[in-house]
Amino acid sequence: MKRDINLFTAYKNGSAKIGEKSNAGLLLLILIFIFIIAASYGGLVIYQRDIEERASVLNAQNRNAGSEQRKLEVAIERSNLLGIYNDALIEAKAKFDSSVFLTSDKLDKIADALPKTVTVESMKINPQSVRLSCICKNPLDPAQFTRDLNLTLLFSSVTYDGVVYDQGRDEYRFNINCIFNEAQKGRAD
Repeated sequence: MKRDINLFTAYKNGSAKIGEKSNAGLLLLILIFIFIIAASYGGLVIYQRDIEERASVLNAQNRNAGSEQRKLEVAIERSNLLGIYNDALIEAKAKFDSSVFLTSDKLDKIADALPKTVTVESMKINPQSVRLSCICKNPLDPAQFTRDLNLTLLFSSVTYDGVVYDQGRDEYRFNINCIFNEAQKGRAD
């Protein structure tokens, strides 16, 4: 004789009983286990979302830190350039302070030494000397001008490099080099 083992037959006929008890306790345990699993999974999903939000905030701060870093580098570069410019200005001021000051009084002394027939075409000034490029009609004017510049006592040495006659214009050209004496270098009196 064959007997059919059908475990669901007992459920068809009514609630099955194990040891005279119903399966309600087992069903309750299964439901509690499913609830614990669902709650744990839900908690993990919420925790994962929180971590993702924190990571996105940190990434945004990181991007902002990169732009702030660049701004800081630009500010440091500008500060360095300002330092270089300041050093250049200090150096230029020191050079200016040590250069010769031609005041109107000194220029008047040079102009007073200038013969009436001599015209100054250009004047080049550096801290130690003055170079005058001149033209005149009389070949003796360069010597007179040199002598008169020596008498001003502004210069320790006054020389001219010779006279060149320009026939086309009927005039003489010459250059006079005047070296300031030590008392006149860098003074504004």
